[in-house]
Amino acid sequence: MDSDSRGRRGRARNSRGSSRSAGGLRLFSLKVVEKIRSRVRTTYNAVANELVSDQNMSGGNARDGKSIRRRCYDAINVLLACGLIMKDDKKQIVWRGHGCVELDRLRAEVEKKAQDVEQKKKLLQDMERKHKTLEALLALGASREADAQDSGCGSGGSSSACSGSSQTSQRYTIPFMLVQVRR
Repeated sequence: MDSDSRGRRGRARNSRGSSRSAGGLRLFSLKVVEKIRSRVRTTYNAVANELVSDQNMSGGNARDGKSIRRRCYDAINVLLACGLIMKDDKKQIVWRGHGCVELDRLRAEVEKKAQDVEQKKKLLQDMERKHKTLEALLALGASREADAQDSGCGSGGSSSACSGSSQTSQRYTIPFMLVQVRR
């Protein structure tokens, strides 16, 4: 192989005589992005037809239409995978942009955090209600005990009467179960 033929293989030329880097997939993908961004809603066929007509107007071969459609389909699939565009049920393509992917993720995270906060608020309210109920029960027990002491061995009673009454009555403590019912 001589150096001249190897140089031509290293730099393939398209039908217009320009190097491959001038019309590569990267630039073609940018054209696809421009076509999609210029419209609110579009379809794959509309983008591909517009790119084929642009190619034909610039002096390209008619055979390149299939290649352009294939490359357009590939570029759209990459944009879909990246989340930059979205497909509707009617095969409509909608441009979402670079910030939408991050924005959607952040919105989902905020929504999850808000649900967690609501769940914790309900749990806290339930715990506060139980705490108040137990405090009321303890206060009731303390008031009953104070009433029992006042009636049996009050300040006006003699010490002999107080000691006699405490010997005759016995106090039994039994285990109890607290049952809570919503009203």
